[in-house]
This record gives sequence, C-alpha cells and structure tokens, in this order.
Amino acid sequence: MKFKMTFVCKGDKTKQEMDETCDQAYAVDQESAEKAAQDVIDRFNNTLRPGESERSVVRVKFVGGYAGHDWRKSNLVTKQDSYGGMYDEYTCARCKVTSRRYGLTRTLVRDAKYKSQKYDSCEWKLKKKDPKPKKPVKPLLVKPIQKKMTGRKKVRRRKQARELT
Repeated sequence: MKFKMTFVCKGDKTKQEMDETCDQAYAVDQESAEKAAQDVIDRFNNTLRPGESERSVVRVKFVGGYAGHDWRKSNLVTKQDSYGGMYDEYTCARCKVTSRRYGLTRTLVRDAKYKSQKYDSCEWKLKKKDPKPKKPVKPLLVKPIQKKMTGRKKVRRRKQARELT
C-alpha cells in the first residue's frame, strides 16, 4: 500500500525535509508503513556512496491505495507485431491491466481498452461501486413435465389405482 515518508539528511546544515511516496506490499497500516519507511532508509544508509550523507526518518503518513501498477512480464519470449515491431506484454499483478513495452525502452503503453485515465493506478479496482440490489425474480408458472408411462410401470399404476378405489 502507499505511504508518504518525510526524511532529512543528517549532514545537511539547513535540515530541509524531503518527502517521498512509496508503495510497499506489506505496508497495510500505519505501524507497518513506519517499519517499511525505516527499512528503505536503512537500506539507503547501508549503501552510501562517497559524498552522500545519512538520512533519518522524520515522519510517516499511511495513505492507503497503490502508488502505481505492479507490472509483471507475461510472455516468455519477445513478440513481434504485424508491422515488425518487437514488444513484451506486461500485466499488473493487482488489477490485471495489460500493457506493452516496445523495444528496449522503459516506457509501457497500456492496451487500447485501458487508455482511460481511470486506469492510471490500481485505485479503480479498490473503488468499485457496490452492486445494485437485484430485484426478486418472479417464478414462471410452468407445469411440470409428465413422462408418458409405458410397459410394466403403466400396468402397475393401473393395478394400484384399482386397489385404492
């Protein structure tokens, strides 16, 4: 889920706060969002390059929802369209929106049926409207199908009917 973390650089004299929106699958509430933010900062601090200063978390705000799609490649081998263009197919793991990546670029192009701005993130899947209550269906008045009796069953039924009368 999406959360917004605010952090500062420890070596910065101005102590300017910086914001970043993150999307972690295991951040499902405020507490787990704080842990995820601390993990991100710890990972950054453990891989510092020369000239970079350590960072520390100031605050974390759990936003909920998703920052973007979680794209997964869905084809094993690069495909070729009718115009000779090479592409890979991608599917979002959360909302099943499909897209293509042409060539070696990082840009994904959503398929035609998902071009609307509604599909920019996975939020549309979460905001689905509650289905309208269905009206009760009146049963049709249909006579039950009666099988035509033949042979032994017919004879037995006649005998039973005679015995009852």
